[in-house]
Amino acid sequence: MGGRPGVGGAAQSSGGATHAGGAPSAGGTTSAGGQAITGGTTNGSGGTPAGGTSSAGGTPNGSAAIGGNSNPSSPFDPCPPAPTPCAIMALGDSITDGYSASDGGGYRVPLFRSALADNKHITFVGSGSGGPATVEGVAFPDAHEGHSGAAIDDLVQYAPNASGAQIVLVMAGTNGCESGELIDCYAKLLEALFAAAPNALIVAGTVIPTNPDGFATFNAQIPQLVTSLAASGKHVVMADLYTPFLAKADYGTAYLVDYAHPNDAGYRVMADVWYGAIKGVLH
Repeated sequence: MGGRPGVGGAAQSSGGATHAGGAPSAGGTTSAGGQAITGGTTNGSGGTPAGGTSSAGGTPNGSAAIGGNSNPSSPFDPCPPAPTPCAIMALGDSITDGYSASDGGGYRVPLFRSALADNKHITFVGSGSGGPATVEGVAFPDAHEGHSGAAIDDLVQYAPNASGAQIVLVMAGTNGCESGELIDCYAKLLEALFAAAPNALIVAGTVIPTNPDGFATFNAQIPQLVTSLAASGKHVVMADLYTPFLAKADYGTAYLVDYAHPNDAGYRVMADVWYGAIKGVLH
């Protein structure tokens, strides 16, 4: 779509991210979505779920597919053993940056809080920074790869920064694509991430709805793309960020601060979906 709502919240350049994890915390958000199906096994068998509830199909209900597993009894495991934190790169536009969040961290803060509550070890990596100094008394790793106003094709240049990540969370498309159809541009972005981080888990997020919404067609195409990529052996999962927003009739005021950016409640919904998609591979 045209227009670039990614105003404000521009990423600031920073070095590597600090890491934290392992500190139990109360009040972690509950996980939602992130149901997973494994695919792309060499023997054609279904494979072992890599976290969440197993699901067939590929409809946008939080389902996911992980490919490239030659041994279905041994699920893909991209993260290092605890207590070494799993490096997560959040890639996207101003929403990933955390624009409009009261703490400047967007969904990354409640995602980190959920990991702490479950004694999971994560850190964030990227060339930008933003967010609070601490979360639940633990130093918050504020690095990210969110770029305000970035269209899908703009984000391809940042794909190489995923080389040090074990998980990549990507939501792109709110600002459209200048070089083609949204789904084609999205596929190219995912391919760039596979090339940069072949051993990472790529979590392909659907786009949260704008108000009024214009992403039904694009989001409906993502499950088939993810299923196809997983069948070819790519380590990819889909996270359905779209449906939980639409499930609330007044999402435009309940979850958004304007026509495109989430408020704190909306960012918590996003965090729940992301966490549900990756919890099964965290340590």
